[in-house]
Amino acid sequence: MLCIKNPQGEGLQTQGDKLGLGAEQPQGRRHCKMGSLSQLLCGLLMLLVPGSRGEIVLTQSPASVSVTPGERVTISCKASHSVKHSNGYTYLYWLQQKPGQSPRLLIYLVSNLHSGVPARFSGSGAEKDFTLTISSVEPEDGADYYCAQATSFPPTVLHARTKTSPGLGWLVRGAQLS
Repeated sequence: MLCIKNPQGEGLQTQGDKLGLGAEQPQGRRHCKMGSLSQLLCGLLMLLVPGSRGEIVLTQSPASVSVTPGERVTISCKASHSVKHSNGYTYLYWLQQKPGQSPRLLIYLVSNLHSGVPARFSGSGAEKDFTLTISSVEPEDGADYYCAQATSFPPTVLHARTKTSPGLGWLVRGAQLS
């Protein structure tokens, strides 16, 4: 949330760019007001309590599963609230992170395959329940997998992950294939 003061000294509240793509997301114009010190302290304390700000909490499963190359893998992501925005879009993403590398976008807006991502990856779901599927696991798919949402502020990414690693047996934990 960004509070911008106009020349009269009044604060105007706007919602900033959720995804870092340079586009301001309109949220209506409301004036920012500074409350009492106790309200401020209470608000700051609420920032420390997970889920207390009404943000969407994401949970991935299964806890663990063994697969071999060539098998189909399905990872579930459940949101505490609907991820569908009032504009009709569902800002749910799947990311892959290999050891020592930055996260890589696989799927955006639930089911759209990002450029360069193999067709064996697919995403599906709606509202609160989403799935990442790898139709035929390849050894190079060994990585951490994350679901993320940017419908509500603050954007959230699952902390636990599903990891994959190459070899005869692969373990999927939370969002992690091994």
